[in-house]
Amino acid sequence: HVFSAHIDQRGDLWFGTIGAGLYHYDGKTFRNYTVKDGLVNDKVACFYEDKAGKLWIGTEGGISIYDPILTAENGILFQNLTMKDGLSDNDVNCMVEDAQGMIWIATRGEACTFYDKTFTILKNELGQPFTNVRCVITDKKGRIWLAGQPGLYSYDGMRYRQHSTAFTGYIYEDSKGSLWTSSSENGNDM
Repeated sequence: HVFSAHIDQRGDLWFGTIGAGLYHYDGKTFRNYTVKDGLVNDKVACFYEDKAGKLWIGTEGGISIYDPILTAENGILFQNLTMKDGLSDNDVNCMVEDAQGMIWIATRGEACTFYDKTFTILKNELGQPFTNVRCVITDKKGRIWLAGQPGLYSYDGMRYRQHSTAFTGYIYEDSKGSLWTSSSENGNDM
């Protein structure tokens, strides 16, 4: 059951499955990676490739990071980050990197950021954590968008703004800069 897919900067294909780990296709052959190879969990939900070319793999058991340079030099396939390392929740839905190099992590628990080897729980203007966040993106203007149980929020680098209270499952920005979202109801009451 393939659940997610990604094309990396080299043009390689990656497929995340629910239960069979990760598949990598380099244009010639497929290779399967599982917990036996160091992957943190075999249920892969999402991918994000950071500016340095590291592939962040979100699973139901935490995050595995595949660094092609580290792998080539030392043979280490994955660096794993879990709740033991400070991750707010091991069930990871989505990740994105902002302009400052901070990784924003959407989880089924509390959303968080990862920067300078430190995790920080995200909280709204009332000091409440964002829980059950399904999607996080950066738009063309550099704003961060969070979608999930708390509705739809944007962050401009200074403050959070709520755009909807309805559960929002997905956000997509098209080539014209328009945002498209999916939700359980209209919810445009803000």
